[in-house]
Amino acid sequence: MPDLFKQQSSEIDSLIKTGQWRKAQKALVNLKRRKLPREILVDFAALCRRANYPGLGISVLRPVIYSNSKKLDATVTAAEKVEYAYCLIRVGANQEARHLLSDPLLQGSAEIVAILATLHIKDWNYPAAIPLFCRFLQVKELSEYSRRTGQLNLASCLLFEGKVSEAQTLTTEVLASALFMSHAIFAGTALRLAGTVAFELGEYEAAVAHFEKSYEQFPESNLVDRFLTRKWMGITHFVLSNGDKPSIDEIQDLYREATTWKNWESIRDLDFHIACHRKDEKKLAHLFYGTPYRSYKKKIEGRFTDLTIPENYEWRLGKSPTPQGKTKAKAKPKKAPVIDWSQAKSRPPEPIQCLLSILTSDFYRPFGLVELFEKLFQGEFYQSEKSEKNVYQLVLRAQKWLKKTKTPLTVEYNNDGVQLKETSPCTILVRQGGNLMDQISNLLHNFQAAI
Repeated sequence: MPDLFKQQSSEIDSLIKTGQWRKAQKALVNLKRRKLPREILVDFAALCRRANYPGLGISVLRPVIYSNSKKLDATVTAAEKVEYAYCLIRVGANQEARHLLSDPLLQGSAEIVAILATLHIKDWNYPAAIPLFCRFLQVKELSEYSRRTGQLNLASCLLFEGKVSEAQTLTTEVLASALFMSHAIFAGTALRLAGTVAFELGEYEAAVAHFEKSYEQFPESNLVDRFLTRKWMGITHFVLSNGDKPSIDEIQDLYREATTWKNWESIRDLDFHIACHRKDEKKLAHLFYGTPYRSYKKKIEGRFTDLTIPENYEWRLGKSPTPQGKTKAKAKPKKAPVIDWSQAKSRPPEPIQCLLSILTSDFYRPFGLVELFEKLFQGEFYQSEKSEKNVYQLVLRAQKWLKKTKTPLTVEYNNDGVQLKETSPCTILVRQGGNLMDQISNLLHNFQAAI
């Protein structure tokens, strides 16, 4: 089996490197049907993660990691822990991943430092990620690929924090590296970052040139990377043309494609850059209230120091101020109700209130069952069907409560995840008083004490 796995893993690796995710996933499923020996499970799970199929990696490693539902198996190796944590992060089980990586025997590893930095990036917490990537790059034994990838990650973090010159220095070094000359997909990623640096410097023509070269590096099968590069092209075209009709049409196409790809953060990113260029206070307020990440809120406030954030915001589900600021969204009926749970006569039970608060904390994306499980059941570990069933049962309870109280909302669960949907026109009043996630934490404390 090891020899067969070596041959097949090489073929799957080639599919992944050329962006043929679905073919790679199908090959991994076929390979899993065989009885996989323990010595290759880590490599198999790593392929699953890289092929955008981390759940499959979790399913093969979990029986090795835990001897029962919660107890860590005494024979588990460091490599198995690390790869399992990697896969958990990809499905949103960050809490359990952090627990596994807190093992004292794993501390000091360059790989662990990189994973912890990645966890911060998932929460848009770039200030916390920067020192970790700096530590990572101080490790002398890094491979060329790991070092250059670490430099790109650090440059991205610095760019988010407005440290453009430092990001430019790192990016220039990467563009001069041997890896850049020999690895097309890596080159495409580096050129895209170089384009964003030029964009932040106001060198828009140079940015477009970098994005065009970046796009050419990615094979036609690598649709995701090509989309991310075109997203930046669209943002730059919008700024260069001051939002003329062709650039607006391009932005609208990008919104639609991001929705197709379920790339919710790209929609947030498009809104941010359009709002910044237009100095659109209404869209900035939508971003501020519709984004749960503290560092992102600080970025909005830092970009516009004179911006007045309203005391509350009426969120019309699924609606955002239009990018061009000219074409008006379809007006809601004058008598459409405004839902304010803090003032409602019939307040939801605490478990349902926790769920609704979480779903109201982010206007841009649905929540996965695993992510909701970690937020609702803090301190518990993810257990595949059992954990997801617990959340799904709460979703059903919330649906029944909303229907019983004749609230014009429902909690929808589909392939995209869990999100609030209106059943008839309405808005939700989101208040600024205090951080919403802190309020949720207080609710969770009471909720979990009762169960």
